Amino acid sequence: MLARSDWGLSHINSRGLSHCLSANQSPVGFHGPTVAGWLIFLNGCHRGEDMRLPVGESKVGSAWQNDAVITGVGVGSYHASITVGANEATITPSAANRLVKVNNSPISERQSLEDGCLLTIGEVHCIFRFASAYASGYTHRTTPVPQNMPAQILPMEMVCGWLVFSRGPSMGQDFRLINGECRIGAEPGLEVSVPDANLSKHILTLSVSRRDCKITWISDPGKLRVNGHEVQPHHALRDSDVIIFDHMEAHLKWLQL
Repeated sequence: MLARSDWGLSHINSRGLSHCLSANQSPVGFHGPTVAGWLIFLNGCHRGEDMRLPVGESKVGSAWQNDAVITGVGVGSYHASITVGANEATITPSAANRLVKVNNSPISERQSLEDGCLLTIGEVHCIFRFASAYASGYTHRTTPVPQNMPAQILPMEMVCGWLVFSRGPSMGQDFRLINGECRIGAEPGLEVSVPDANLSKHILTLSVSRRDCKITWISDPGKLRVNGHEVQPHHALRDSDVIIFDHMEAHLKWLQL
């Protein structure tokens, strides 16, 4: 099992308890805080994984008391804090000796973050993404290449995007999309299993990679619309596309590397 994140015990009641997820599981039944963004790791033991960031401040470090626990070379027990709001975010080193870089530039005080920027925490490199939807077809800026990181091949089974729900019982929650075929529906055991008795057992399938994202199968084309328009199989999706299926609505956040 891979820990998506680890909330300290003192925060469980106020912020929700995260799940531990393997590559093909979804956070079914998780009713924690609204997702505001993610860190996607490029090296170290978290390579290819994402870590959810809720609205507000998250303390980041190697100690279990932090809101987001990161294991890696050079990561201090309490290394930095990341605050995320509506399309605005900042990162602040906890002390002058805590190495934090934004787009390969060291910082010593609070720094604003942009969608797709590169963060370096100790020797751990990760990409920051906002969870909110942008105008349809928005493409985030190209993420810089990390400095002083040996060439590594990202794992095939890695997070390639998320569906963030804005309607239904999972409103405000994200369901990760893993590289490959992602089946979506209410049936348990699917790659994206949504806990809703009124949703079709298997309504559609997405083919997701770091290069493209498209719909490969729809149980009933009349029940699915993208940005208000009915679509057919093999329709290519773009970052921040709004997808309506049955009575549910979500927007796609797609990770392009």
